[in-house]
Amino acid sequence: MEESITTLIKKIDLICNKKHLLSTNNAGLLFENLLGIKSNDLSVPDIDGIELKVSNKNKNYPIALFSCIFDGKDFFETKRFIEKFGARNRDYPSQKIMYMDINAKSFSFWGNFIKFKLIVDYKKEKIYVLVVHANGKIIEKRSFWDFNTLNCILNRKLSYLCLVDYSFYYSKKNCFCIYDNYTILKYTGFYNFLRLIENGDIFVNVNCGVCRSGKNIGKSCFHGLTFKIKKTVLLELFEVKKNSTYKST
Repeated sequence: MEESITTLIKKIDLICNKKHLLSTNNAGLLFENLLGIKSNDLSVPDIDGIELKVSNKNKNYPIALFSCIFDGKDFFETKRFIEKFGARNRDYPSQKIMYMDINAKSFSFWGNFIKFKLIVDYKKEKIYVLVVHANGKIIEKRSFWDFNTLNCILNRKLSYLCLVDYSFYYSKKNCFCIYDNYTILKYTGFYNFLRLIENGDIFVNVNCGVCRSGKNIGKSCFHGLTFKIKKTVLLELFEVKKNSTYKST
């Protein structure tokens, strides 16, 4: 791993503290292109056992850790969940949509009558989604992730994380991106992950919409159930292995 980290740092050194023309509004995709790697939504690291994330240094947007569909109760549990609780799309009524964050600290309302909350069940070793009516009546608690599933993904995909900060620079109506800091982080363990879930610092983002263009127009566009962490508590899940700050030019 030390060799992989050293190799990655050498590549980052060639990219950082230089102005790169941003042709799209995706600094992460640009950085992957500069590194010569393909975008990866799988449960494996981006490059040589190291997961890569980029973050706007001037914003505290949450950082996506990984995506994972429900383990159960049914085989197609995620599809069932969206079909049951999603809202019908106005333009394509046959499709259900759902955009929301679910955490374990407080209920998140979806519409006027339904609210959701994560429940960490240490006895059953599962994280459930509790669905409750606005009047307090429990609708269901059946969709879940197994501890083992989540722990395996974390160890496989996020044992090492490289976080790169970026900022924007504008010149003559062109937008440039400057990558000016990196931090190599090491995952500290599943107990910390569960603790941050319970504190509401790690939450699940549900993102299911409808394709608006292209060959799949009018079809479901599911971007997954994504576990995200607040940027301010990143060092409660990871420890710093190496970092470097470049002098701005």
